[in-house]
Amino acid sequence: MIDMGDLAKELQKQANLITRVAASLKALSKAEGEPVQRFTEMQAEIKTLRKSVKALRLEGGLQKETEEAIARAETELSELMQAAKPAFGKALGAILQGQGLRLTGNYPELRAGDFTISADLKTGRTEIWYGPRAERLEKCGILPAEVAEALLRHHTEISGRDSDEEAFLGTLQEAYKICIFRTGNKTGDQVGIPEILGAFRYLAGEHTYSRAMLSHDLRSLETHTTEKLELRLVTAKRGEKGAAILWIPPMPGGRGGYISGIRFMEQE
Repeated sequence: MIDMGDLAKELQKQANLITRVAASLKALSKAEGEPVQRFTEMQAEIKTLRKSVKALRLEGGLQKETEEAIARAETELSELMQAAKPAFGKALGAILQGQGLRLTGNYPELRAGDFTISADLKTGRTEIWYGPRAERLEKCGILPAEVAEALLRHHTEISGRDSDEEAFLGTLQEAYKICIFRTGNKTGDQVGIPEILGAFRYLAGEHTYSRAMLSHDLRSLETHTTEKLELRLVTAKRGEKGAAILWIPPMPGGRGGYISGIRFMEQE
């Protein structure tokens, strides 16, 4: 025989679960808003509802009707997802266009400037990359406004900095000299991406200077010469990957691609 105190606790637990189930069903019946937000809210509510019903001791017709209601909501969610996919790009594109960035592509992968947006409605997460999945910058939610805020923040951090081409090239050359001195190499020899980035950060005193910033600054150079030396980018070889290579956006009138290092060559 169950203790009356334990019985009271179990009844209270069941009462709380019934209240929670009722609240979830009510929320699902009133779901509204734009497709992406509605999909996100419905998906979370159905997950909560499933968990509550599993712990609830329903019997007979009431249990059957509850399961049928959940099944209808899941069907609606599946249909809503098809509407949310294009709605995500449309809403995000409208926000970015107002900030001078054009969005291209289709869900789940879109492009805006030098950025790639990889969205997943099922997980409710979005990955923001610099380049074609070259440098992952951030994971954020799925709502277009949230994605736009994150992307524009990175856009400003990377390309909105005050630029001094002469100072950048000069610091890069000094970083190159440090690297070849450390290794016993000579002018004209290649210095890898991790090494040149580390030396540049040290000389510039910018410990937050990122790989994406280096990529942007290299692409933005209008001249590649300093003193009697010329900067050359070393194209990455097949099989090189990870931190050893760096993606460079297409240059005006030229091509982009991956590099594995830099070298300064004496001009003839």
